[in-house]
Amino acid sequence: MASNDQVLVDSIYNRWKKDNSLGERPDDEAWELFSSSQIMTSFSIALDQVERANVDGSGDGGIDSIFVLLDGELVECGVDAIHDEFDVVKIRRGVELSLHVIQSKQ
Repeated sequence: MASNDQVLVDSIYNRWKKDNSLGERPDDEAWELFSSSQIMTSFSIALDQVERANVDGSGDGGIDSIFVLLDGELVECGVDAIHDEFDVVKIRRGVELSLHVIQSKQ
């Protein structure tokens, strides 16, 4: 029998999945997105950004998502993340760099 906490989390997850039109996604993929979006909620990261941070696959060491933040702003680490206009010299001293590595289990 599921605990009250489990029933509550399942209810919140199912509602989130429906609200974000993820009904066709396998539960393990949707759960990874849900978990990451909840963990990173204080940074106001959009679902499409959460999806791009997903690195789940074979040979990933169990990591499901990786987020890099520079002064609290998401740095998207795709192929096009560093472009011609990016100037490392313009980054001020004392900048806060944080790395969030997430593993989700349903």
